[in-house]
Amino acid sequence: FDPQVILLDVSMPQMSGYDVCRKLKENPITQKIIVMFVSARGTVEERMEGYSVGAEDYIVKPFSHEEQIGRAH
Repeated sequence: FDPQVILLDVSMPQMSGYDVCRKLKENPITQKIIVMFVSARGTVEERMEGYSVGAEDYIVKPFSHEEQIGRAH
């Protein structure tokens, strides 16, 4: 199994999404996988934390279909 993208939420039961992302980016085998947060936590501080641990994008829920189409272009 070789994922190209991993979607994470910040709030997860065992460890935070930030911690998972950090571990993925520290591992040479998984560091090139694109990590995107999809979370209801949308403060600037929380989004910046996501980027600081290595995420390529941070999408705040709920989001609109139009917003996602705009991101693709």
